[in-house]
Amino acid sequence: MRKTVLYAIAGPFALGTLLLAIRLFHLGPFGIRPGDDILLARLSSINGPSFFVIGHRTKFATEPYEVTLYKIGPSNRVSSYYLAFEDSYWWGCSIKSNRKSGEIEIRADGAVSARYVPVKDVVVSDAYRIPISARAADYAQVQKLISASKR
Repeated sequence: MRKTVLYAIAGPFALGTLLLAIRLFHLGPFGIRPGDDILLARLSSINGPSFFVIGHRTKFATEPYEVTLYKIGPSNRVSSYYLAFEDSYWWGCSIKSNRKSGEIEIRADGAVSARYVPVKDVVVSDAYRIPISARAADYAQVQKLISASKR
């Protein structure tokens, strides 16, 4: 009798916990709605460009995020690079400079997801697996995007 009651409680609890974990992993923290932009990481330097990783929540639950890297360089020249599309939330996203190679590493979910290669001005992303060239972006729009993004 005790085992039956225990299974009756533990089974639905375990299933609910599993579904919640899948939801959190895939869609990210609660409170992010379709159309929201999330500042996932930033790297600012005194003499060089600043980098921002922005996740855009799409309206599709099966393809919830598009992730873009923005580089703001001298004279407020802005470049954008697509990092991922149709992707889950980028947990633990960070940007750091690799002093040996001179590349900028974008990490998410515990691994390097993309690399910015300054000498070629391209990004190599795991999602695309080919070099992604810079696209020009408007400084005012990017500043607005950064200031309005969550986090």
